[in-house]
Amino acid sequence: TLEGDVRSAKAELSAFWKAKGVARQGGPTVREMAEDLNIQSVYNYVYFLSSNFVHFNTHALLRNGWGDPEGPFRYRIGNFDGYYKSLSVFCSALLVIGFCYAFADVFVAGSPEEEVNALLLVISEVHRWPEIVTFEELNKDPPLFVFSHALRKVAVEGGEAIPYGGVVQEIKNLR
Repeated sequence: TLEGDVRSAKAELSAFWKAKGVARQGGPTVREMAEDLNIQSVYNYVYFLSSNFVHFNTHALLRNGWGDPEGPFRYRIGNFDGYYKSLSVFCSALLVIGFCYAFADVFVAGSPEEEVNALLLVISEVHRWPEIVTFEELNKDPPLFVFSHALRKVAVEGGEAIPYGGVVQEIKNLR
């Protein structure tokens, strides 16, 4: 029966995690797995962005109201069409690169090295990564391309230059 199959699968999964030394009954959380792989920046970026799509919060609602600061505002999801398109393409590229670095030897015939390098080059040159809070929702014009591109190129974290940001560097470290 389906119930028996589900119970059996849960028991096997529980035994698997127990054999790996994981104390938590359902296995590690996604956050714990990200910490084990040292990809916390990737996890935080993707988690925060995706949780805004699946959980209601006032920020997600209010960001769809655009108009003159004095009103009236026009609320429609279409106000963010460009943002959501950029976000889905950008995050998809990050996940494909991460997948190739972590699992290509198991799941991909041949070497995707050339394609991965091309994606990395594109990501490194994108002048505006999808922000968690956008300039548009703050009723501000985005910075000029040249300015935002230059800022990203000279970004510093913890006193060290991060030319591609922590997210891309963590994905590269999966090799």
